[in-house]
Amino acid sequence: TRIIEDLLDISSKESVRYMAKDDNIPCNVLIREAIDNFKIPNNCTSEIIFKTDLRDSFMIQTNRKEVQKILNCLLNNACKFAEEGSIVVKNTYNKVTKHVEISVTDNGIGIPEEDSEKIFNHFYKIDNYKEGIGLGLPLARRSARQLGGDVTLDSNYQNGARFVISLPVD
Repeated sequence: TRIIEDLLDISSKESVRYMAKDDNIPCNVLIREAIDNFKIPNNCTSEIIFKTDLRDSFMIQTNRKEVQKILNCLLNNACKFAEEGSIVVKNTYNKVTKHVEISVTDNGIGIPEEDSEKIFNHFYKIDNYKEGIGLGLPLARRSARQLGGDVTLDSNYQNGARFVISLPVD
């Protein structure tokens, strides 16, 4: 069912250039909700730690459902590849780009440099034995770009993988 939902989601996103940003919500609340919603149905053995540099009153105008889908994808990947320990979700504001940056960091196997952009291609998987068909990251990036932001891999991080969601603050 999840694979079919991903295929339908990617099909619909391919035909859309703009995504409505009708939700004005405190950024920290949005992230906490996404983490809480993720924990319930998933059997993630890693602890998820949330850190923020933003006040709880810091607002963001975005699409709540899509940001939660992006975070769900990144948390799902972190749980699949993380080893014993924790996953850290961190929220900051980049004054230069005027974007909120939400990072999801795990201590797993990491991503080889030669795969750092390939992982955002449809159906590309580093480990064919892990669950999924390779649509999560392309969907996450597509959604973030439709919201005026992006999803990138922090290639400077060496102790696992760190993905960064950047979203504009209007």
